[in-house]
Amino acid sequence: MMRCVAHLRDFLHRRRNRNDRRSHVVPNEVDLLKQYQTMKTIVTGQRERLKVFETNRSTSSEVPLDTRIHSAYQSVYGIGLVVAIAYNCVLSALYPENIELTLDSTSFVADVLLIGKSVCRYKPLGSTYIALCLGAAWVGTNDPITKAEVEKTWEDCGGDFPPGQQKPPIRELKWTERQLRFLD
Repeated sequence: MMRCVAHLRDFLHRRRNRNDRRSHVVPNEVDLLKQYQTMKTIVTGQRERLKVFETNRSTSSEVPLDTRIHSAYQSVYGIGLVVAIAYNCVLSALYPENIELTLDSTSFVADVLLIGKSVCRYKPLGSTYIALCLGAAWVGTNDPITKAEVEKTWEDCGGDFPPGQQKPPIRELKWTERQLRFLD
């Protein structure tokens, strides 16, 4: 997963600097598609491991080890979704006619919302990653209703966030969305 993060960062950097005469490397969109497929495979595996754990989980939710393991699985899956959503935004900007990317984005955002609704029971320490996930979900959807649902989930989870972070930072999220979708 970290290789995918590094590859996306390099792609964005090269794309931003493609008019710079010092940059001899052209962004390779085919490699980006391959990395996205790799990331989708990773996220699918993480989702399956989480579902298997939830299915086999002890009936008592008070078992401390089960709670920590479940929280860890959710956080790893959530961070994987963040990376997948970032790739999806970039590729959607490059290939706006690709319906599969739209379907993937809808699925990723829905999964983040599911995690967001269940993670609140692990507050404060077990849910610190959710702000990143919800921010990515907000950026990853174009649907205003879904954006509003993400904002509501953020506020529901935000009670334990530091002062000033209980509500989503809309201005920063809009900036991120413009950057990932090449609107600036």
